[in-house]
Amino acid sequence: MQTKIILALVVTTTLLVVFVVNSARKQPVLSQTNRLSRLIAQRNDFRIFVGVPLAAPKRWAVARNVGGALLNVEEFGNVPAADVHAFAVAYPSGQLVDSELCGLPLPKNSHGLFPAGQAASDSIRDEDLEIGRGYIRVSYGPSSTRPQDHGYYSTTLKNISSERIQVKRFAGYQRSGKVWNLATVTRQFYSAEEFREWYGVVSSDWIEPGQAVTDLNNYGSRPVLWAYYCQSVSGKEFVAGGVLE
Repeated sequence: MQTKIILALVVTTTLLVVFVVNSARKQPVLSQTNRLSRLIAQRNDFRIFVGVPLAAPKRWAVARNVGGALLNVEEFGNVPAADVHAFAVAYPSGQLVDSELCGLPLPKNSHGLFPAGQAASDSIRDEDLEIGRGYIRVSYGPSSTRPQDHGYYSTTLKNISSERIQVKRFAGYQRSGKVWNLATVTRQFYSAEEFREWYGVVSSDWIEPGQAVTDLNNYGSRPVLWAYYCQSVSGKEFVAGGVLE
């Protein structure tokens, strides 16, 4: 993962419970309007919804970024992001990145992540990542929208090999003794399509040699291992990952 507000976070054994716990208490994060301004500056393919009327939102209106922190809201024209109280930002697929719903339901055709009926089982040992270290470097940075909340962060993959590389599936893992066990909101792997959308690999299935791609809206309680099942253009299969302590 990849956040995205999606509707949950990692906790000790799953990513789901922590979001509920963290959402229940006030966190020292950026104001919602500053979060919206930073979100819309990240990418130009986000779907943006604004609650209208602005002062007392009763429904959603589609918006688009028209430069800086200015939004063009259908039926309302250009408005500063700072005047927005309710918003939802989603990937092109409709999967949520972040939101302040202010009592409104999710916008039509938008959705979060939910636990699957059956959980996938996968475990990784540190030695399983050795080959992948020669292909992909995984690193972490602060979240631009929640810089003071250590549950949110950015995750970057850099192709340090001489081959093109494709991510086939990936997941977050929680430590259990000497192994890491898969622990995601969905209780399943995230897909290659989700990787491309979250990490902005929209023009190609491949990460080129020397290229770095970043999920600016990742989250999960620490320590967490994000691991990526990959294949090089020559057919080499490996797992790449990095631990955020």
